[in-house]
Amino acid sequence: MVEVFHPTGILKGEVFLPSSKSISNRLLILKAFHPEIKIGNLSDADDTRVLVKALEKKFGEINVNHAGSTLRFLTAYFAFCEGAEVVLTGSSRLNKRPIKPLVEALKIAGAKIEYLENEGFAPLKIKGVKSPKSGAIEIDASGSSQFVSALLMVALNFKDGLKIYLKGKVVSRPYIQQTINLLKQIGYRVTWEGNQIEIYFQSLKKVDFKVEVDWSSATFFLGMAINSKQCKLLLRGLSQNTIQGDALQVNIFEHLGVQVNFTELGMQLLKINSSLNLLREDLTNMPDVAQGLAVAAALKRVEVHLSGLQTLPQKESNRIEDLATELRKLKFDVITTNETLSIKGFAQFQNELNIKTYNDHRMAMAFAIAGLYSKVVFDDESVVSKSFPDYWNQLKKIGFNIL
Repeated sequence: MVEVFHPTGILKGEVFLPSSKSISNRLLILKAFHPEIKIGNLSDADDTRVLVKALEKKFGEINVNHAGSTLRFLTAYFAFCEGAEVVLTGSSRLNKRPIKPLVEALKIAGAKIEYLENEGFAPLKIKGVKSPKSGAIEIDASGSSQFVSALLMVALNFKDGLKIYLKGKVVSRPYIQQTINLLKQIGYRVTWEGNQIEIYFQSLKKVDFKVEVDWSSATFFLGMAINSKQCKLLLRGLSQNTIQGDALQVNIFEHLGVQVNFTELGMQLLKINSSLNLLREDLTNMPDVAQGLAVAAALKRVEVHLSGLQTLPQKESNRIEDLATELRKLKFDVITTNETLSIKGFAQFQNELNIKTYNDHRMAMAFAIAGLYSKVVFDDESVVSKSFPDYWNQLKKIGFNIL
């Protein structure tokens, strides 16, 4: 349990954001195929630590806990890791998150994967096989972009190239593009036209990488900036020159009341006045900012209508319904569907706000914004280690009381 409160509402100082775990995890899979690759500034998030250990094994059970991307990337990796024989499993929540589209696509290419309990879900038993020289795989891209990224990163196994045909409405496109950008830098030729991606390896180009600072973690500080009394924060290391799609959130928060300036040291945040009273956004391409954006805008007394959230019910928590449950503790009027969230009304604070985290790092980090108005008590402070282990220490640096 942890208590969070900011006594003045005046934010100033420097924040050191974590390295991007999404980039780190992709580079680790690619390094497994290209050992020459060197990775600097690797994330120290739980998901990345789990992946590092998993890649050292080729036999036995591998438990990835809550790490969804790690499970999906490893499923594709071990499928064509000839001679490997592993059981991939995770937390009870992760084992309820669907993986069937990826498994069935890999099976079409010759993979040997069994569901050990419930069809379509982990645990998975995988016997690594030799991949065909070339392949054509069709996959439903409407459930998770990680399915597509997982296939892209094992393309090296297909010596004469791989074609991927995307079915359904593609979600989180920037994350697929992030994977493609990394592959191109390494030396793959990749084309994405319409619903078809073609990829094959040419020759190794780049081997030295420095992982970018995580743009997804910036959401919570942008949310604090618009809810502060005064703000002058520097988010160290953030750059406009990025392969992370979540950088586009800046455009939204600028309308909500923050001035953003980029310097050689990072991104500076200054609070400014805003008259916006209605926020309507489609977050299909950046669903990870949804919780922080929703909480921040609602606290700012802005009516919120978010769509494009169809992937959120299957995340670490049900990020639509569980978020709505916690927002209602502040007496907001919240309406949800399987892919939308609407919030009306003004927050009504008691002496303290008790927030359940649902084993979800973003739930804790998002509701910490409310600490600018009232004492917030979280049932489990450790959840932030999934992506941002130093989160509470960084809040202390900018004036929050963390008890």
